[in-house]
Amino acid sequence: MKKNLLILTLLSLFSTVSFAENIQVKSLNQGTCWIKEEAESVKATSFVQGISVELNNYTLSKISELNLPTKFESSLDAMAFCSGHGLSLVLNAAEKSLRYCVWLKINQDGFETQSVGLTDIEGKCDGYRPGVIILSIVENSLDREQFLKDLKNHSLDIEFKSFEEVSEGLVKIELLEENWGSEAELSSKFQKLEAVKYAEKSFFYHPIGEWSDLEVLGRE
Repeated sequence: MKKNLLILTLLSLFSTVSFAENIQVKSLNQGTCWIKEEAESVKATSFVQGISVELNNYTLSKISELNLPTKFESSLDAMAFCSGHGLSLVLNAAEKSLRYCVWLKINQDGFETQSVGLTDIEGKCDGYRPGVIILSIVENSLDREQFLKDLKNHSLDIEFKSFEEVSEGLVKIELLEENWGSEAELSSKFQKLEAVKYAEKSFFYHPIGEWSDLEVLGRE
């Protein structure tokens, strides 16, 4: 069960203590990182980066300087992720009708934004780019040209903002902001078109590593 301990806001981050006294040190990614949850904070070490930090009210308040699209005012899942590239703080945050997946590289003096995307699930996430759909279209040049013409004329009866032919046979669709969160639904509509081989969200990909839930930073 998540603990209602740390409330993140745009202006400040603060906590209410109710964490269990049974505190253990966790080794992640074959000892590359060490995590220790305490009553009001998390102590973390990354041997790859040569850093040892404490995630507490003061250090977490620096997240508000990153101009993220979420204010972390609703439910929140917080996780540590350790790989050969170092230590990341991953936040899965509900924001009105959307759910954001935020990856932050933990540095000695603060945080560095790795990726900010949307997700359709709670907990562990990689996220996908808001409002972007990637299409692979058929190789037949006539069908491809007609499809691109239909996109240009917005004659497919599918709402979108713009498109770009990234390479031959690969098209990036930009959605209207009002349709962010509907990427899966609109991908299905594109998938049904004869000229489209497959349509999918534009996923972020992160290194292979090991996760650890940070219950002390989470909030239902």
